Amino acid sequence: MLRSQEEILADLDSTLDQLIQNAEVVCESDLCVLDSLEIDSMQKTQESLLARFAHTQEEISPQAQGKRYDELHKKLERLGELQQNFMNSLAKSLRPRIGRNRKKSKLRQFAKRTI
Repeated sequence: MLRSQEEILADLDSTLDQLIQNAEVVCESDLCVLDSLEIDSMQKTQESLLARFAHTQEEISPQAQGKRYDELHKKLERLGELQQNFMNSLAKSLRPRIGRNRKKSKLRQFAKRTI
């Protein structure tokens, strides 16, 4: 059974809403608080939703542009921003802290010798 373009766009819209909602939950919570099982579960959910979105997106005809289509693009941009914020916070939390008693990297030691 073929779905109408409006039904496809509505499905894409609801999938994006779920992706954004999940991304907001992850971005709002402290990464240290999240359990590895929770993170794995959330990741699998996001992957499933992204696969569903990609599959559904293939059903859209090139002529299906309009207001609803533009709204989907705005939501995609929002999702991209949330994912970028999450990656930035993840990078900050994983950044090594160099203290007095910590060995410097070999690259930094080598750079000081050559200067």
